[in-house]
Amino acid sequence: MSSSKKRIPTHVIFSSQLFRFRIACHYICNHSYFGNIVLVCIMVSSAMLAAEDPLNSQSDRNKVRERGAELEIRS
Repeated sequence: MSSSKKRIPTHVIFSSQLFRFRIACHYICNHSYFGNIVLVCIMVSSAMLAAEDPLNSQSDRNKVRERGAELEIRS
């Protein structure tokens, strides 16, 4: 049985820019701080949602929350 797929030589795969990008992504995702950073982002987002006043859209709490979101996006 002959295979209809052509195999790509391994030296082409390991020297490509995509392989270096994949190594960098693997390094970042497996770093010890990555999970903690994700958890902090989730906690900040949850705190901002909890501080929102759903009954009064013009409340001072909502204005502070919107300003905090603007500062977070700019950083």
